[in-house]
Amino acid sequence: MTTHSKQAIIQLASVFAFLAAIIFAYAAYVEHSAGQSAMRFCASVHVGSGVERIMSSAVALGADGKYSHWRTTPYHDWLQLVFTGFTPLSRHVCSVEVASSRVVSVRYSYLD
Repeated sequence: MTTHSKQAIIQLASVFAFLAAIIFAYAAYVEHSAGQSAMRFCASVHVGSGVERIMSSAVALGADGKYSHWRTTPYHDWLQLVFTGFTPLSRHVCSVEVASSRVVSVRYSYLD
C-alpha cells in the first residue's frame, strides 16, 4: 500500500468519524430537548386545574400530535402527551389523569 493510499484512508476515516460525532451530538441534543420539554410541560400542569387546553398547549410546545391522545377507562380519562426523541421509538411522556374534567395526577416517564 502506498503512502498516498494510506493518507486517503486516514482522511476518509477522519471524515467518517467527524460525521458520526455530529450525528451523535445532534441525537444527544434532540433527546435532551424532548425530555426537558416533557418535564417542563408536566410541571406546568397542576392537579385540580381544568383540561380545556392541555392537548393544544402540549402540541404547541413540541408534543407529537400523532402519538399524543386521550384514553378512557371506567375510572378516569388519561391524556398521554408524547415528546419524541431522536428516533420515533424514543418517547418522553407526560401522562395526565383526569376525572370530572379536572387533573388528578401528572407524571413524566420515558419509553424507549
